[in-house]
Amino acid sequence: MDLRIVDVFSDYLRDTKQLLISDVDAFEDKINALAPDMIEECYLLVKAIKSGIYDMILFNHLVDKKVLIDYFVDKEEVNQEEAVFCIGVIEQSLNQVVLNMSIMNIEEIKQNALDNQILYQIKMIALAYYEGEGVNQDFEEAFQLFSYLGNHGDQDVYSYLGYMLEHGLGVEEDIVAAIDYYEKGCLLQD
Repeated sequence: MDLRIVDVFSDYLRDTKQLLISDVDAFEDKINALAPDMIEECYLLVKAIKSGIYDMILFNHLVDKKVLIDYFVDKEEVNQEEAVFCIGVIEQSLNQVVLNMSIMNIEEIKQNALDNQILYQIKMIALAYYEGEGVNQDFEEAFQLFSYLGNHGDQDVYSYLGYMLEHGLGVEEDIVAAIDYYEKGCLLQD
């Protein structure tokens, strides 16, 4: 495995001035053109983006490395060494890129994710608004997206909804509704 892919990927992120990669096919074409002698490394990066690993690392929201590795190995049928390498490349590339880089096309990405019901992308966008990562922090938008996810079967967002309702973040404070979400989460062992 060639670690030069870190610089290639970092340059790609800087040149596009985007941290979210919504068009995987365009990314694949571009990264292959930038690193024609690193086919395996490019292939792994594309798999990481398709599987959601890149987004999970980008928003780094309490995701354990072991969980990421196991998920990548199971989801994309890569071996553990390839998974560790790819996750390390993504982390190093993101560390090289300015952390406050703005996600310029967030509305376009959000609309595409909603239109196509790409739940993991919607969750990453909700987390971006919640944390203020790459966009202006917007609790109201985060709450709407978390609610959408909750209504579409993503039970992992109940803790966010409960916390936001409890503290009045982006929505009027409502302790009763907050407790309801906390209870739903507890029943699901969240």
